[in-house]
Amino acid sequence: MSKQKLKTKYCENCQRNVEPEKDFNGCAFVALLLFTVIIGGIIYLIVYAVKEPDMCPYCHKGKFLRAPREETQQPVQQIVYVQQVQPEVRPPKNYCPNCGVKLTKNAKYCEMCGSETK
Repeated sequence: MSKQKLKTKYCENCQRNVEPEKDFNGCAFVALLLFTVIIGGIIYLIVYAVKEPDMCPYCHKGKFLRAPREETQQPVQQIVYVQQVQPEVRPPKNYCPNCGVKLTKNAKYCEMCGSETK
C-alpha cells in the first residue's frame, strides 16, 4: 500500500475515492485569536503596571542611579551692578560753562558764545 491510498477515503455522498480536506472553522480561529490577544494584553498590562519606570520625563533617557542624589541647595550668586556716579565737573565761575572762555568779572553773558553764565 502506498501513502496515497492511505490518504484517500471513500465518500458515500459522491460515491468516489477522494482526499479529504480539513474544514476551516472561521469561528474557532477568530475565538482563538481573540483569546490570545486578550490574554496577552492582560499579561502585558500586569507587567507594565508592576514595572518600575525606566525613562526620565525630562530628557527621555533611561540612565538612572541606584539611589537618588540628595539635592543640595547652593546659594544663588547675585550679581550686583554698581553704577559709579561721576561728580559733575563745573568750570570755575570765571570761565564760560558752554565754551570755556575766560569771563570778565561779574559778566552775565559770555562775550564769545553769548550763553548765560550763572
